Amino acid sequence: MSNPRQFAQTLVGLVRQNLPLHVPPAQGMVLYTLTDASFGSLQFPYDSHPEITFLSKTSHTIGRDVADMMLEAAPEFRRLTLPPTLYLEGRSHVLRCVNNHLDCMTPEQMVYALAHPLAFSEIGGISGTPKYH
Repeated sequence: MSNPRQFAQTLVGLVRQNLPLHVPPAQGMVLYTLTDASFGSLQFPYDSHPEITFLSKTSHTIGRDVADMMLEAAPEFRRLTLPPTLYLEGRSHVLRCVNNHLDCMTPEQMVYALAHPLAFSEIGGISGTPKYH
């Protein structure tokens, strides 16, 4: 697939088809780092601690231009950022989200999350993710 806009729309479609499978409900998201971006879903599993979020993202990055096109195609997706000191290796993370900015949890949030561990099941990756070149 050589058209970046079509590629972005395909990625949005793949995320949207997986969102209804999540419990609690998930939102689509695009995560911007200093040099690139990734995409996936965001859940808020604790009603009593609404800043604690479960982030599920792709392990491969996309260009910021494709990320911008994804948000144009899906204005309901959240545009997330993180501090330059936080590097997210892997796909699943429990973090703090304030005003669409991800960061480490506070000590109090960490204590709460450890006392109330999340149980989650992998519902399968996004199979057939197209390659952009």
